[in-house]
Amino acid sequence: MAQQRILLIDSAQIEAWHAHAGRLTGEGHFPANDEGHAAFGRYVAANRASRFYLLADVVEEGFQYESMPAVSGGDRQALISRRLAQYFYGSPLTAALSLGRETTGRRDERMLFAALTRPALFEPWLAILREAEAQIAGLWSAPLLAPAVLERIAPQLKRALLVSVGRGGIRQTLVEAGKLRFSRLAPQAGSSASDLAAACEAESAKIHQYLIGQRIIPRGGVLPALVLVPPEHLQAVGQHLRSTDELEFVATDLAQAARAIGLRDAPADSGAAALFAHTLLRNPPRAQFAPAEDLRFHRLGRARMALLALGAAAMIGCLAVAARQTLEAMTVRNQTELTVFQTQSDLARYQGLLAALPPLPARADALRGVIGRYRTLEASSASPLALYRDISRGLEVAPQVQLDRIDWSLADNADAAIESGARQTSAQAAGTNASRFAVAVIAGHLELPADADPRAQLEAVNGFAAELRKNGELVVSVLRMPVDIESQRALRSDSGTRSDVPRFSLRLARKIG
Repeated sequence: MAQQRILLIDSAQIEAWHAHAGRLTGEGHFPANDEGHAAFGRYVAANRASRFYLLADVVEEGFQYESMPAVSGGDRQALISRRLAQYFYGSPLTAALSLGRETTGRRDERMLFAALTRPALFEPWLAILREAEAQIAGLWSAPLLAPAVLERIAPQLKRALLVSVGRGGIRQTLVEAGKLRFSRLAPQAGSSASDLAAACEAESAKIHQYLIGQRIIPRGGVLPALVLVPPEHLQAVGQHLRSTDELEFVATDLAQAARAIGLRDAPADSGAAALFAHTLLRNPPRAQFAPAEDLRFHRLGRARMALLALGAAAMIGCLAVAARQTLEAMTVRNQTELTVFQTQSDLARYQGLLAALPPLPARADALRGVIGRYRTLEASSASPLALYRDISRGLEVAPQVQLDRIDWSLADNADAAIESGARQTSAQAAGTNASRFAVAVIAGHLELPADADPRAQLEAVNGFAAELRKNGELVVSVLRMPVDIESQRALRSDSGTRSDVPRFSLRLARKIG
């Protein structure tokens, strides 16, 4: 952060103070001549990176009070600029302070226009600062800082006259409701306590009459006057100050006032100027006298500081993200190491379990081949359950048909014959389900009346076969009829002749898969 320096300007010289941690340290006096200007130039060049606060305490100042229409934006700024040019023609060191709005009528805005009316006194010092491209924070005067000083040392007073003594003389500043109303710097006749008290009484009485005449303060009231006095003169000055019906003097300890505003130390014989300087550093007023072009490097410096702060914040954010990612990477690495360790432990345990198992009767590849063939045979095997269901449905519509025997087997074609007592097992039949058939040979007899003729027997067997053929997946063949139907012999019905039980046989085939 840039160092802060106070440049106290009066009509004869400029005094430089260094501000740090609530302390003001004197760094030099530079008279208003060529030698002083040269020395000041060297001083500014040596402290070019500092931020300079200019504080003026001169007689050449002016104040004008006016009520103007309440406007805003560019119109307000144009109106203020026009009023400043009218009141303080030829001086660029001007400022405008708003005192609030009127409570009646058009509610106009009350303005106090102020200026340093002798710009030639400040121009050499400002030129040196501009040439060095120094950061000028602004140019203020003691009256602009008086409201803040009074608020810290006597916050209970709404209207008061602040009287201070400096190198330039005795300054009386009227503060009302926290706003500057008027200020005047008068010369000091003597340095003794009695002379100081007499001068404060006389000058305060004069300014009081002026304020009443200008209707800045009302008649008939008592105006408190706080006189800032060094501790060594406090008692003597307090004894010589005589209050009146209109002015109430209060001798105020300058050291106690310094503590109230937070000033720890100040140069010797700085007087009330140190109070104003420290107040300026703590809370600079927005209104100041320096032209905008003189503040350019100060604005650039603040922008630079903002960019540096932004960069620092970004860097801190990046470091935080990097730290978080590093922590996450360390966590992942620890988890990976733990997983590898667990994997190795499980592998070692697995190897130990394998070593504890009894030896296999064959190699693993041979066992895999056997298991594969077993699974193939298991997949190619079939159950007679499907054929049994088909036969059961046929028997439901042919109650005269009685089964004596069912021979079931697997065959490569639907017309394969089955010898009595011979079966092909699934272990003997190799191949796929797509080219094999489940074959069932049915042997049975008919339960018909004793007088049933051969034609009825044939119709019963053919009806049973036709019922089975309704299932399109079955291939049904009649192997044996209950009667001989050769073409050389004729069918006869002889009710008086008793024959054996009529028997028949059928072959059913169903494709597997």
